[in-house]
Amino acid sequence: MNICILGWYGTETLGDRAIIEGIIKIFDSIEKNDISIGSLYPFFTERTLIEEQEALNIMGITSNIYCFDVLNSKTLKKQIETSDLVIMGGGPLMDLSELDIIDKSFQYAKKRKIHTGIIGCGIGPLNKPEFRRSVYNILINSDISIFRDTNSLSEAQILNNQFGNRIDETTLYASNDPAIIPIGFFKCENNVKDRLVVNFRDLGFQTDNSLLTIVDNKLISLLKNMSNQFKEIVLLPNHIFSIGGDDRFYFSKLKQELMDYENIVVIHKPLSLFQTFEIIKNSKAAIGMRYHSIVFQSYLNGNNYILDYTEKKKGKIISFLNDNDPNEFFADRYYSLIDLNKGIEFKITKDIFEYDNKIFEKTLEFYVSIIKRNIY
Repeated sequence: MNICILGWYGTETLGDRAIIEGIIKIFDSIEKNDISIGSLYPFFTERTLIEEQEALNIMGITSNIYCFDVLNSKTLKKQIETSDLVIMGGGPLMDLSELDIIDKSFQYAKKRKIHTGIIGCGIGPLNKPEFRRSVYNILINSDISIFRDTNSLSEAQILNNQFGNRIDETTLYASNDPAIIPIGFFKCENNVKDRLVVNFRDLGFQTDNSLLTIVDNKLISLLKNMSNQFKEIVLLPNHIFSIGGDDRFYFSKLKQELMDYENIVVIHKPLSLFQTFEIIKNSKAAIGMRYHSIVFQSYLNGNNYILDYTEKKKGKIISFLNDNDPNEFFADRYYSLIDLNKGIEFKITKDIFEYDNKIFEKTLEFYVSIIKRNIY
């Protein structure tokens, strides 16, 4: 089958790398495919595919994979025309002008009677009326929609009620983020070090300067407090491209305020997904802020703590916790950065987050079964 994957590729975070590898594995588990990835910056996605070749091999992927320039309308149309299936592959359906690419691509695919699907996406933040309408249109033109959490499924149903009930809700499903699928194929030696692994995110993209300074100071204070509890604190990037916010720039900015703390170090060297997994797994504890860093830390480390910069009631981080933490393990390991009046205090323990160790396999099987039933 020829499959065209659209999304926010070309600015891949490590989370996006995990998503695309998980989605490719889903379809590769059904049959060998020719998979094209629409990229906003093809050179970056090509580099991603090269750096992730080892992981793709470990996962047993045999499909042919290449990328194309999604901003070239002629190229995009040709890719759609030669595809058997066009999907939005992971990531959020949110307030972004590039959402128009997905909307128009799905419309074009349906006119040509080509199958379409939403695979492993979230919904939100979605506040502007024009983008809400656009996501509604995408869902109308999708043969199947499998969301990464139950909150996104609920949001799809709210959109349906808001705009006219033209979405067939029997085609809507909720599962886990396909980004967790590669975790099930990852293996490394057990060599835990006296190390705290940390991922923060620069909130300059959504916060004014005065509030940003408050957040920065809170994070610096947190690192200072943690520095005497671990032999080493590693600031581990989840993104290494300027578009989308290269974490290394922000980490270096924080490090400038921590020059006297020699055990706090920044990882500057680009790492593959599995190399990053190994550092997370072989650390005593972890603190995460970016959504996928929290997902990875929860399953690979388990002694992790959460800084949430998203909406407290329906953001992607709380949606992940609502679906995956029924026993509220993270209740006292969670801090909302919206609560700027509170200091960040985490009491490091040896407790570990417990989960069904077959979740990665079950997630893969769920996606495969739903797609086979509805598409193949």
